[in-house]
Amino acid sequence: MDAIQAQGGARLWKADVLVQWAGRRIAIEIQRSYQHLRDFERRQQRYRDADVECVWLLPRDAYHRLAKATGRVRLKEEFGGSFPPSGSIGPCLRHLPVASLHDPERAEIAGAGLFRVTLDAWCRAILERQFQWSDGLWMIGTDPSSPISGIHSPVTRPTNATGEPR
Repeated sequence: MDAIQAQGGARLWKADVLVQWAGRRIAIEIQRSYQHLRDFERRQQRYRDADVECVWLLPRDAYHRLAKATGRVRLKEEFGGSFPPSGSIGPCLRHLPVASLHDPERAEIAGAGLFRVTLDAWCRAILERQFQWSDGLWMIGTDPSSPISGIHSPVTRPTNATGEPR
C-alpha cells in the first residue's frame, strides 16, 4: 500500500497511505505529533473535496486528547452543553473517523467503540466498510458488544512454543 499523491483543488499533498480499492480511494493518516482539532477538520475537508475517504490513526495519548476535544464539541453542538439523561456521550465526530494505535509493539488498534483488534483486522474493517460511526463512536460494526465474524478478531498476546505468554 504505497502512498501516492492525490489532488484536491489546486494543492497537491501526499497521504501517509493511499489505497485504491473497489473504486474507492482511502487515505490513512498517521498523526504522531500534536495537531489541533481545527487542523484535523481542515485536512479532513481537503480529503472530502478530493473524493478520498480519510481515516486517522493516532498514538494513544494523542487519541485521548482528540477524544476530549471532539467530546466537548458534541456536548456543546448536539446537546446544548448539558449531558443527556444517560449521563454520557460518545466522544467521536461522524466526519472524523479515528482510531488509536493502542499498542505499537503488537500492532493493536483500539477505539471509543470499545474494540481492540490487530492492525490487519482494522484495515480489513475499513475496506469492508465495517469501521463505522454509531451514536458518537467509531467502531467495528454498529454494536460494540456483537463481534463481527472475521473482522472483530480479538488481539491475542504473543506466546512462545509451549503456549505461554511472552
